[in-house]
Amino acid sequence: MQNSGHFVLAVTTSTPKKLSAAFDLGDPTGTAPITWLSIQPLGTNAALVYVGFTGNVLSSSNYMVRLEIPASTIPQAPIIIENQITSLDQIQVLGTTNDSVAVGFIRS
Repeated sequence: MQNSGHFVLAVTTSTPKKLSAAFDLGDPTGTAPITWLSIQPLGTNAALVYVGFTGNVLSSSNYMVRLEIPASTIPQAPIIIENQITSLDQIQVLGTTNDSVAVGFIRS
């Protein structure tokens, strides 16, 4: 299990994707509590990305945070969530197929 890490996760148009999808099934990294989380859209994204909690409906009209379309190829600043709020398994993203988010995390 990783104590910290970063990865790029492709988003999809029709089905929200958990951040833990970047890890193999059975890897505890996706379900262990984290103390710090960063989510940033890539500079090449063409559409908005919506972020929400697993178990809630996630759509373009129902979300926790909306990541804007980058101006030019410069991505917007990442959203930061900290203080042992959740696990990667409890956060999901929804956007446009072929767009991606960069994710970083730290575990205590």
